[in-house]
Amino acid sequence: STLTVGPLRSDADHHEIADAVAASQPGAQIRVLAGQYLKPVVIEHDLSLVSDGEGEVVLDCDSAPCITIRAGRVSLDGLRLKTSMGTDAVALAVEGGDVSAQDCTFRGTGTGSSTAVWVHGPATVLHLSGAKLQDAAVGLRATDGATAGLADCWFDRATEHAVVVTTGAQ
Repeated sequence: STLTVGPLRSDADHHEIADAVAASQPGAQIRVLAGQYLKPVVIEHDLSLVSDGEGEVVLDCDSAPCITIRAGRVSLDGLRLKTSMGTDAVALAVEGGDVSAQDCTFRGTGTGSSTAVWVHGPATVLHLSGAKLQDAAVGLRATDGATAGLADCWFDRATEHAVVVTTGAQ
């Protein structure tokens, strides 16, 4: 099934990405129209989340990771995630599943111990392609046995490290 997300003035199925994800069935595709969205998203099943059309899709969260993926085969395409949370902020937290992110931008706050992308857990796999990781203390953090693959990624303004791999991660 396909759901759409768009700003309040649009005739989309939902007006927040989080609401569309909560209403989706496993295997659904969610097409997101250009705009700014604020609610943190939690994904626990197979799902495709795709930017639709012209303009930027920005998810800007100040209370939790912008997107937390706990399970499933998940695909992200063309999204911009920005965490405004401050200390210990995370734009994308991958806690389980097999996740691919293509042509996405992940931004931290540039302060404290922010992380643009954090992948952790022994059954967790993340594939980044054409991604931009910027303005965070750490661009990519892989821990606790997770596996992360990078292709054609760009790191900018990491105040501590572009990539940190610890605790049995690959």
